[in-house]
Amino acid sequence: MKKTNNCEKIRIDGAFTTNDSVTLVTEVNGKWFATRSKEFNHCIKVEKCEAIVLEGASLFKTDYETERIRARFMAVLTAIVLILAAFKITAVYKNIMAVTIVSAFCIDFIFWKGSIINYFVKFWSQFRKSQEKALHAATHKVINAYEKLGFVPSSVEAKRYSKFSVDCENSKNSLGICTLIIMFAIGWVKGEFITPEMTVLVYGVALIVYAIIYKFGLYKYISYYSVKNPNKHELAMAVYALRGHIEFVSQAITNEEEALSEVQKEIVISKEEANTI
Repeated sequence: MKKTNNCEKIRIDGAFTTNDSVTLVTEVNGKWFATRSKEFNHCIKVEKCEAIVLEGASLFKTDYETERIRARFMAVLTAIVLILAAFKITAVYKNIMAVTIVSAFCIDFIFWKGSIINYFVKFWSQFRKSQEKALHAATHKVINAYEKLGFVPSSVEAKRYSKFSVDCENSKNSLGICTLIIMFAIGWVKGEFITPEMTVLVYGVALIVYAIIYKFGLYKYISYYSVKNPNKHELAMAVYALRGHIEFVSQAITNEEEALSEVQKEIVISKEEANTI
């Protein structure tokens, strides 16, 4: 827990959504406690869960395995098209596009663990999922409001806050896309103008731009594809999930056995789901 606005604030370690649910996760003394709000007979039902965190696991893996495979295929295909397009641009305009785009992918794999591919996987897996995007945005708004205010906000209060979050997995994946965009801009430099001085100047400016983007969390806006402005009901689902989660985790901190006795189900989630919002 952290102190905020003279009151205790529960840390939210992870949050993820589906088309009809919002799940929040927090670790307490080595155990993972989760709270999920979901649609039930046109009402909002809140469930208390104990989460089992496993490498590569997913709460929704069974239902979405085919879709995930398709999304991975589309992501790899997108990356291949970008690289081939870079070589074509280099051939036509005699610039360094091919070198910079390939360099962007190499830098991404070294520093961001392949976030460009992960970005495209998420993009294609969430394509046309408007309800899930809205709940995702609602969750960000409610958590951002909670972080700022120090208490569970109402739907009206949460509506005023940002639908983006630097702690979101999609935002973190956007770091590689920032690299790709910057290297794409550099790629238009003509090969005949490349000198040691020009190389130092161009890459120096690129590093400064990247530092500014990273420092102020501007990369989070590149995850625009994963969010959509939520309505009152979607905000209410996120609020209910957070309110129930705060009560459940507070109980776990003060009396773990009592909290565990109220667990309604056990869920299995991945490390990514447990540690990103």
